[in-house]
Amino acid sequence: MSDKAGDEQEAVPMATAANLERVVPKFCTTVNLALMNNKNIVLTMLYGENIHQATLIERVVIDIEHARSLVDTLKRVLEEADRVAS
Repeated sequence: MSDKAGDEQEAVPMATAANLERVVPKFCTTVNLALMNNKNIVLTMLYGENIHQATLIERVVIDIEHARSLVDTLKRVLEEADRVAS
């Protein structure tokens, strides 16, 4: 996801330092969101058949403006998925 609205759908190469474990996408079955006192969002992604035996994939903090951008991007992606499925 990019900082600029409308760029999210295009794959833009970025100079990013990452190991192979970080590059391969992980399948996520559960996403938890929590609002911190400072208005940042804690995004926790888990994989598992049930919440009591899930494996933590990643836990990150997203500032409120990036969280709004994420919501907008997800709405556009879901709308596009609905159009393709129709």
